[in-house]
Amino acid sequence: MRAFSWISILASAVLACAAPAAATAAPTSDTAPRPISGAERSAVELAADFALRGSEAVWERLDPEAPLRALGHDAAVLEISARLGTRAGAIWTLQTPPASYGSRVALFHLTFPSGAEDLLRLEFAGPAGGKIRQLWTLVDRPQAKPGRVATARQAPTAPSVLPERASAALSDAARAGFAVWTALLVVLAWAQRPARRWLRFALGTLLLAACSTPANDPRSGDEALLEPRLGELVPLRLALTAGEDPVRRTPGAAVQGAAARSSAPSAAARIEELWAAEAALVQGDLARVEALLGASRPSTDPPLASLLQARVAVSRFRVAALAEYDAVARAGFAADLLKLEQVAVASILEEFPTDTAAVALESGTRNAELWYLAAAEAVSRDQFDLAEARMRTAWSLRPLPRDEIFAEPDLAALVARPALFPLFELGSASEPRVRAAGVRQAVPLPAAAEGRLCGSHYSIRLAGLEIELPGGAALAADETPVQDAASLRGEVERRALATLSPLSPGAPGAVSASPARARLAEIAARALAREGRWSELIALTGGETPRAGGETTRRLVRMRALALRQTGRSEEATAELVRLAQAELARRRPFPGALYDLAELVAADGDYDTAIRLVKKADAQIRRPFGENRIRQFSLSLELEKDAEELRSPHFLVRFPEGGGGRYGRQIATVLEEERTRVMQWIPQPGGEPVIVELLLLESFLDAYGGEVPVLGLFDGRVRMPLADIRSLAPEWIGLVSHELTHALLTSATHGRAPHWLQEGLAQHAEMGRLLVNPMPELEKSGRTLSFPALEPILRGFAEPQLVELAYSESAWVVAFIESRGGRETLRRLVAAYAGGASTESAIQAVLGMDLPSFDRAFRDWAVRRAPAKRLTPARRFDRELERPFAAETVEAEAGRRAVDGVRVSSTGSAGAPGASQRAAMAAWHERYRAATAEAKGVYSRVDRIYRSGLGAPAPADCAALRRSSAALVSGRSDALGAPELRLAKDLQAAFEALVLFGETCEQGRTLEAIQHYQEASQAFARAATQLRPFALEP
Repeated sequence: MRAFSWISILASAVLACAAPAAATAAPTSDTAPRPISGAERSAVELAADFALRGSEAVWERLDPEAPLRALGHDAAVLEISARLGTRAGAIWTLQTPPASYGSRVALFHLTFPSGAEDLLRLEFAGPAGGKIRQLWTLVDRPQAKPGRVATARQAPTAPSVLPERASAALSDAARAGFAVWTALLVVLAWAQRPARRWLRFALGTLLLAACSTPANDPRSGDEALLEPRLGELVPLRLALTAGEDPVRRTPGAAVQGAAARSSAPSAAARIEELWAAEAALVQGDLARVEALLGASRPSTDPPLASLLQARVAVSRFRVAALAEYDAVARAGFAADLLKLEQVAVASILEEFPTDTAAVALESGTRNAELWYLAAAEAVSRDQFDLAEARMRTAWSLRPLPRDEIFAEPDLAALVARPALFPLFELGSASEPRVRAAGVRQAVPLPAAAEGRLCGSHYSIRLAGLEIELPGGAALAADETPVQDAASLRGEVERRALATLSPLSPGAPGAVSASPARARLAEIAARALAREGRWSELIALTGGETPRAGGETTRRLVRMRALALRQTGRSEEATAELVRLAQAELARRRPFPGALYDLAELVAADGDYDTAIRLVKKADAQIRRPFGENRIRQFSLSLELEKDAEELRSPHFLVRFPEGGGGRYGRQIATVLEEERTRVMQWIPQPGGEPVIVELLLLESFLDAYGGEVPVLGLFDGRVRMPLADIRSLAPEWIGLVSHELTHALLTSATHGRAPHWLQEGLAQHAEMGRLLVNPMPELEKSGRTLSFPALEPILRGFAEPQLVELAYSESAWVVAFIESRGGRETLRRLVAAYAGGASTESAIQAVLGMDLPSFDRAFRDWAVRRAPAKRLTPARRFDRELERPFAAETVEAEAGRRAVDGVRVSSTGSAGAPGASQRAAMAAWHERYRAATAEAKGVYSRVDRIYRSGLGAPAPADCAALRRSSAALVSGRSDALGAPELRLAKDLQAAFEALVLFGETCEQGRTLEAIQHYQEASQAFARAATQLRPFALEP
């Protein structure tokens, strides 16, 4: 009996002490998001009441035993006000407290208009909520015996990675074990000799107590909340959280003025300092923050000091930030917000981060962002089944707009998975409206409250206060409206723009080391960039300088550089990125993003040597470099720059390897000029410098640009094609020329604002010799049709190849549909709208008079029921026109000789002019031509006006008249089409033959075929106009 007693006691102690080590093993499955507790339900009711009545609402809900209640009404209300700050414009977001906090705790993250933040911890009298026993914010010290916290100037302790579920289970097990063994030891001890009973009982009890896991709970509610007393600082607190103008402009003066007016006790002086430090953090003044925090923080500092120190450390890229975040969590404020920040920081500062989103899931978090991050982490580890499960949970908590999904490579990789694909409703023109499952028990709200749901995310707006409840759908009434993710984002963006509007006098700047303010600035900047409001983006970030530090600030500098480049201020954009790079280099901080951006800018100016060095330097700063392909591409362009022949034409600069064939270069220049004239029937006159066209060797091109989806041509500011050693004018290669040329002309005409669907759709539409098969009937039948609004994010983002292929194919038919509504002029007006800065929604509305859902329905109906089964733009046989090997007597060979010999191409860009005899011959012929074609051209002009105005189809009488008059011209009854220049004669013959076909199909009501023949005639007339221009004549 004696041996059993002591062995069992010691074994129990050893096992109890060893248990925590075993608990650190990685979880094998994710904890599901925790449901809203009774205490959190009461906290939501309190938040709504606070929105209407302020601190009085909190006073009335205090438990009789609450320490605040002991202060008396007036004093308690002041203490509450000093902690909760202003109501107007504040946002209260419910957090997921760790299970170890117990079932009586609710946690809110508070964001204020000034950019200040706080965490509010409420403890209720019971698990069902009800009365409030305790209230803490970051200025309070909940720990019973606070220890000295490591600062950035001390060696940081490793952050805790013990999963909270395991921690809570151990704590419960320790308490249960303590109770059982206490009872057992009483029995065992009294079975021994009296002299040893008490000794053994005490030893066993102490062993168990020593091995119990201490909870990170705040001190008991019996301890009166007397320090710090902050009632005297209420005016200061309200000013600092409201973001009044004096605080925005000179926060230090506002703090000093309020301090002078107050008689705050010395215990509150440190809080006053910390609030001033937070105001400086919001303004991006890191030096002042560090000065106010002090070189050596006192052990009595509240958690706010650790949070400020963490954020300063993040801005300075110091790993000590992780320990400071951990200190805030240990103090009783382990919030989702801080986990997000800690995960982001760990991913930047640690090679093998232990603070991951997957670890954060162990709390049962309801924060969708953490679930999306954990899904991305699983994709990066090729754990696709786990990633799929996490993605489904994240989507149900709060769906993302589809463009954001496709913008993230790891998330985009999940969209096409069969189990997830239906979630995103890519066939719908509207974003999905995700409705939360489960039973609801609505929390009572005042009549003035406005609620809305997005997935399980419940938002409440009341009296200027926003209450955000992740996973809170169970608290919403059945009639609560459900909004899609894009609508919710729009509300957030409008709020961000209203807060940070660069056009409002006294508006705060975007520079901030405060995560809340920096997130707001980034939201506003992204909204402006997406809508092409570059001037406003420049104004918003006008105060951006690299010295502010912080990852978000760097992103804003890069967005500012993009805006400067989009507005033609490339030199300023380069200067911004150079300053950022210099500042980061001086502080020995990684800055790969800025270096990649800078490399692209200098490469656009032809400085490939510098671009290569910048990409190599950026690659050296990240764990998984991805600049190797870009280095090969820059190297290829560098070789061509150093060793290339050049030919200039009026609108192009053609470069090709030395000895690569000057004659072929002249031919390509001729093709480019001819195709430019044809393509411009859809694109208003593009301006700018001549387009640079690089003809590269096939093997070198494929080595540099051939990836998973190989390409045979591209436009990235320059047209690049692997034709240097192919030297072919065959239709399949000339189709590539027309495709890439369309990209170049559309980019020039819209100043780079044309969306991807229009770029790819119009390039296919204009490409000669390309057979386009209408996929829409089959896609509609199989339910795989992509909606029009889904095309852009798929083509712009990181979608899987099968989705890109579908979007690419559909975009060509969208362009054909637009042209069917009013001819070429409709497309020209659409291009002009984008050139003016219009969004797709506003451009479609202005040109076609439809919103996007209506446009999508109209397009699908046309594509399935009325569009042709296939479409082919006939290929012009440049190989026959421009190649000499054809027999001398053929018309094509004669035209080719005239074109190649007479093309206005030279190494200096000089152009020849027609001689006097040529002019006289052309003038005499043109008189006959004008008289003979007057009737046909008169009718053609009426038809052209109808199509350009978008007023519908021409009258059958006009169709018949145009057919008869054109047939008379092409039948040989007149020599009016026999121009002295054979190529001109051929084009005019083709134009009037197309008009004959147009008249026939128009009379028969075959509208689409008629439009195609009309376009063929217009293209032929455009080619003829180019040839007549040197003679000052028109076709």
